[in-house]
Amino acid sequence: MDDNKDLEMTQQNEDEQDTAQDEKRFTQAEVDEIVKKRLARERQKADRVNTGTDVGNDRESALAARELKLMAKEKLLDAGMPLNLADVLNYSDEDSLKAAIETIKNLNPDAAKKGWGIRISEGKTSPRTDPIRKAWGLE
Repeated sequence: MDDNKDLEMTQQNEDEQDTAQDEKRFTQAEVDEIVKKRLARERQKADRVNTGTDVGNDRESALAARELKLMAKEKLLDAGMPLNLADVLNYSDEDSLKAAIETIKNLNPDAAKKGWGIRISEGKTSPRTDPIRKAWGLE
């Protein structure tokens, strides 16, 4: 019985040695190349974070765009213009926003004085009136 155990142990040792020989062994040059590739990847990640192409900066730019759109709507409201113009105006900063609004104002200077109004037939405009306020006699 001890002979069987010894035989099994010997076979297990031989199997372990075979798998150890089957494993890939790396030369120093191969290890150096692997390390260089990994270092290059890590440097690229660090460069992206430092240059601002990281996900956090995408959130910041999205927030800045929303703030600029809100500012555009406020300026359009102050100018008496329709708020949906904020969706079609091309602006990237506050100065370009001001320039775009001024350009629209200059297209029809009379509209800014009278209020932009609502479009009725034949391209004529009428000032906006609230029919509910009119019905209650509040105008």
